[in-house]
Amino acid sequence: MEILQALAALVYCNGSKCQKYLPELLGKTGLLMKLSDLAQSDPEVRRAAVHCMANLCLSVPGQPYLEEPYQNICFQAFLTILQSPKSSDMDDITFCMLLQNALKGIQSLLNGGRMKLTQTDELGALLAVLKKFMFHGLPGLNIEMPTGLYPTPLPQYDGRTPIKPQQSESRASRPTLNKKKKSKVKPKKIQQGEEEEKESRGEIKAASVTGTGRVNIKCYRGPGKLS
Repeated sequence: MEILQALAALVYCNGSKCQKYLPELLGKTGLLMKLSDLAQSDPEVRRAAVHCMANLCLSVPGQPYLEEPYQNICFQAFLTILQSPKSSDMDDITFCMLLQNALKGIQSLLNGGRMKLTQTDELGALLAVLKKFMFHGLPGLNIEMPTGLYPTPLPQYDGRTPIKPQQSESRASRPTLNKKKKSKVKPKKIQQGEEEEKESRGEIKAASVTGTGRVNIKCYRGPGKLS
């Protein structure tokens, strides 16, 4: 355990500088491949070996990445760990740390190492385990996912907000409505003025008619009499 911890600190961000020792560490009979195998009886040793592999895959921007054959070897090892169920002799904390190291290793390969998944089976298997562990640890939840998921093509979306025609039409119709309102107000004033003139004329005529009536009445009282 202590040797593996020291090795993890030594190879941290130095995977490209350990080309000489990579066959002994990540080869078919490599040390880390044996210790991270499912047949490893000690869960702590297995977790520490996966931690060393994740640190080997970690790279710093501007420095060379881990060679492609070793990237594929580590990716398959991490994917196998994520697909395997928890063994009976492993507690929950150790199992969670094992999953965390495997996920960190995959993140380093895809993000920092610029690894490309050329085979669709690898992508489908990775999507399946990622969706499975999205809900890991929630109480009362036991999700059984298929061995592979495949992405569906998304429809194209135009990010530009379309101009609503109703707003433009309403803005264009507002000035005409105001003009119509103004044109309607003017005839009312003219009509009021005409009605006032007609009323004043009617009063004058009525006054003249009443005046002449009085004169006629006063003038006619009888033959030879004036009032």
